[in-house]
Amino acid sequence: MRKWLRTSLLLVALASAAGVAWFSWWAPRHGDVWLDRQVARRLQRVINSASVPGYRFTYHSLKADARSGSLLLTGAELGFDPALLDSLRKGTYQYLFAVKADTIALHGLSFRRLLLYGEFHVAAIVLAAPDLHYLTGPKRVDLVDPFKRLAGEQRGLVTLLKADTIIVHQAGAVVRDLGEQLPVLDIAGLDLAVLQARISTKGTRSGVRLSVGGAELRVDSLNTSLPNGSHLHIGAISLSRASRTWHIAGLRLSPPPQDTLHRWRKSLTTLTMESIALTGVDLDRSIADEALWVGRMAVHGMHVLVTLDKTRPEAARSPVLLPPAALAALPFSIRLDTLSVLGANVHYRERHEVTRRWGEVDFTHLHAEFLHITNHPAARVKGERITGTVEGALFDSASVAVRYAADLDTSGRFLVVATVSDLPLTHLNRAVQPLMRMQIGSGMLHRLALRMDGNDVRARGNLSLHYSDLLLRVEPGTPSAVRHSMFGSVMDAMLSQAYGGPLDAEGGRDFTVQRERDRSIFTYCWHATREGLVRNLVPEAKDRMRTMLRTDAEQRREERALRKARKGKVR
Repeated sequence: MRKWLRTSLLLVALASAAGVAWFSWWAPRHGDVWLDRQVARRLQRVINSASVPGYRFTYHSLKADARSGSLLLTGAELGFDPALLDSLRKGTYQYLFAVKADTIALHGLSFRRLLLYGEFHVAAIVLAAPDLHYLTGPKRVDLVDPFKRLAGEQRGLVTLLKADTIIVHQAGAVVRDLGEQLPVLDIAGLDLAVLQARISTKGTRSGVRLSVGGAELRVDSLNTSLPNGSHLHIGAISLSRASRTWHIAGLRLSPPPQDTLHRWRKSLTTLTMESIALTGVDLDRSIADEALWVGRMAVHGMHVLVTLDKTRPEAARSPVLLPPAALAALPFSIRLDTLSVLGANVHYRERHEVTRRWGEVDFTHLHAEFLHITNHPAARVKGERITGTVEGALFDSASVAVRYAADLDTSGRFLVVATVSDLPLTHLNRAVQPLMRMQIGSGMLHRLALRMDGNDVRARGNLSLHYSDLLLRVEPGTPSAVRHSMFGSVMDAMLSQAYGGPLDAEGGRDFTVQRERDRSIFTYCWHATREGLVRNLVPEAKDRMRTMLRTDAEQRREERALRKARKGKVR
């Protein structure tokens, strides 16, 4: 028995020694290749089991190095079934996305944790020249929706992704809204570096948790075409999570091309901004609350040119929302605590349909600040309001101050209080001569004050004027037919020295105006101002007309008396 046992042990020892010797010879020559092949097969099964319904992930080649924990994918592509487009339009999905990348390199990957526990731990992920196509639907954007789709109950699903560093170099992206509420975005030269990224799909009520320790983003350029054919270009964008800042430089909004322009009567806007600086950007809170949270946005060097050619036929009208309603209609949540505009200039040009000449109005040196710009439901519940102030100059001379407040609920209520002080009225000739064929000879507007309480239907308010030495007449050279149609002869007569000379007045009048639903809030305010001006000027005009009639009657009586006296002397 003992002899048999010793023989068995000797045979086992010899077999083990032979196995070790063979493995020692085989492992250096073929072991790494075999291990890498087994790892690649297991990874393929993990990728297949982790696929999201409707999506397909493919690649040209996969190379794994188990000892160094590296993985290289070439020709990687994530695409979706075209049938999902209908689900996106119906609102079943909020996002669809497709990605192509030349290479995806992973370094320091823990194959053991991936294969045994479904946890993806990696030191670095590097994407070279990826191309992203991102589609959104008509519903409000949910920032973590793409990650929620990973929270299913499929076997073999990756339940944790943790990366020390994620680097994306020279990416391109196209973002398209099938609900046609947002413009198409074309992004070029995107570089992204993310530190301490973690995506977990277990142990959270929402099914997913996303967090990052740091993020730096740079974009070479962004281009988009708006629904009206205008083109938006941004020269550069940078974002830093560490400093909680965004910076946007070289923004320009250009009107549609000339060959598609000028067919219909539309306001055309050319906008340039030197820079936009966003501070207090709370990236973590934006992800957690599924909203864009920004502390302050400062706009520097903004220049706006608005042109309206009224000689063109009017286009079909479409509704225009007031600011709170426009915010509520956005398909994503936003909260901007403070918006500051520094050193802006606005130039408005309008071509009259009869005179066919261009009138101009300039606002310069504008400084504005608006608070509580948001569509977040909590703000409406708390009764918050958008508030703002604007200060600047009209025709580079008069002081302009505006105060604005609007409820964030569905009432549409708002308040506008505006004042204009110390305007030499001759500056208005740049507008009234081309548009009204009136020429102001003299006058000073000491103060105009407008108060306007309104909503989406109508507005009430008061406009008060204090002006002096107003003297105007029909522009010289005006055709007689146009002159008479404008009551030009009456206007000339009213302000002649024989009837009392220039007008002077101080007082205020109440008004009520209806809102035109296809016009912006700026046109709404202009209609209120125009109605207030008419109600203030008409009484003065009537008084002057009575003076004219009395003066003419007295003159006729004096002339009759003089004729009678002459006849008496002749007899």
